[in-house]
Amino acid sequence: MAARRTAIVFGANTEVGKTLCSAALIRAGLRRFGRAAYLKPLQTGVDEDHAGDAALVKRYNADGLGRCDTLHAWRAYASPHVAARQEGGKIPSDAELARAVSEWMRAGDEPFGVVETAGGCLSPTATGRPQADAYAGLDVPALLVGDARLGGISCSLCAWEALVRRGFDVRSIVFVGDDAALGNAEAVRAVTGLGDGVLATTAPPPLPEPLDGWLGETAECFDAVCASVL
Repeated sequence: MAARRTAIVFGANTEVGKTLCSAALIRAGLRRFGRAAYLKPLQTGVDEDHAGDAALVKRYNADGLGRCDTLHAWRAYASPHVAARQEGGKIPSDAELARAVSEWMRAGDEPFGVVETAGGCLSPTATGRPQADAYAGLDVPALLVGDARLGGISCSLCAWEALVRRGFDVRSIVFVGDDAALGNAEAVRAVTGLGDGVLATTAPPPLPEPLDGWLGETAECFDAVCASVL
């Protein structure tokens, strides 16, 4: 049986909190369904000090998390197309990448799954093509993690528009550590018309500090996100 309900997580930029949101969304899925699965198709910057995003997701969702996979990983802390060139080896085509993600979605017996992309929504795959293009045929609801920083309104709206233009059903936009004084969530809510689908969380502690408290504080937020992508 496939991970019948799967959400894909995109970012408006890099370092906006996609992995934290993925971990929190997995935890919400576990509360609702009891089991869940996680996939990181492309991962860069993996070394002795950084085991990858799947490791963080697993750390905070050990009970009930089934598959927790990474398809392609490179050591270089760079865009996938640069890291893949630097390290050599076979570069997966976008068709192969999309097919592997689709097959992952159909495999396993977890009732809920999360696919976390890399960088921003138009960041490249290993071939250099925008990820949003490569994943456009997956036909799954999307969560966009907005950019809560100064200047993040434009980044977030551009990312939302890019996804919508490619046919993605963006159900929710989450701003991690949103500063109400900057007005990012408020501005994006007004333009997108998503209403309560645009949410903001408190700021998480800096890694590697434990995230348990933040995950507890944001449970209601991500329960709402989970419900929106079903």
